[in-house]
Amino acid sequence: AKIYYNKSINELSIAQMAMIAGLPKAPSKYNPVVNPERALERRNWILGRMLQLGYISQTEYQKAVAEPINLNMPNRDLNNIHPYAGEMVRSELVKHFGEQAIDSGYKVYTTINAKRQAIAEKAVQDGLEAYDRRHGWRGAEAHDKPLSEFRA
Repeated sequence: AKIYYNKSINELSIAQMAMIAGLPKAPSKYNPVVNPERALERRNWILGRMLQLGYISQTEYQKAVAEPINLNMPNRDLNNIHPYAGEMVRSELVKHFGEQAIDSGYKVYTTINAKRQAIAEKAVQDGLEAYDRRHGWRGAEAHDKPLSEFRA
């Protein structure tokens, strides 16, 4: 409920509950972000079963089937969490839609797995640090004296 609608479970509509109830069978296949058409079909099938089993009335069923998906996912600024992935997304947007895409208000959803992305970024960072330890520091020279004591 929090992930897809930014609500607690007791605040959901019947249609929203049916959408979530349809996810466990095949979470990727029925993900409303990635596959909205399939998610809608699955939601409506769940609603039909709820009607058949007497959990909802015909009126509730009709109202729920007519309700659009309307996800309200909390804003997750990918660029703040994973800047390399965010830059890749920005680059693809510009490539396909031009520079105006950045300020056009598009909402972009990715399938990036945050945990795996963090692991990958850490592996790259660790690898670079290990390389530096093996080959010596190539950056600015380190000194014990404060910068103010150096004269040009």
